[in-house]
Amino acid sequence: RLLRQKQLIETPTLADLAIAAIRRIEALSGQTCSDLKQAVLDETRTRPTTLWQGQPLDLVRYSGSQKAEIDMYGVSGEIKLPTGPGPFWPLFAAAQWTHLGKGTVCGLGQLIIENL
Repeated sequence: RLLRQKQLIETPTLADLAIAAIRRIEALSGQTCSDLKQAVLDETRTRPTTLWQGQPLDLVRYSGSQKAEIDMYGVSGEIKLPTGPGPFWPLFAAAQWTHLGKGTVCGLGQLIIENL
C-alpha cells in the first residue's frame, strides 16, 4: 500500500518504490535522509525500467480500536530493471526486511528481488 497525499498509488514507479523504502528506513531509524531522497530521485530518472505490471489487491482486517473490519486497498505486481538494480541494491535489499508502504505491521509491503 503505497500512498501519495493519502491516495493509493495504483501504478507505482521505481521512484515510488525507492522513496517508500527510504521512508520506511527513516521511520525505523529516526533519521531523515533528505540528501539520499534527492540522489535516489535523480537516479530513477536515468535507470531503465519496465512499466508496472500488476493488479489490485484488496484485503480486510479487523481493527480492535475501531471495533470494525477495515478495507485495505493495495496493489501487487512487478517492475523489471533490465540493467539490474545498480545503486538501488542496498536500499532494496534492506526493503526486503523492512517492507514498503502502509500496512507493514499487517504483513503488507513485501518486496522481493529476483535475478532473472
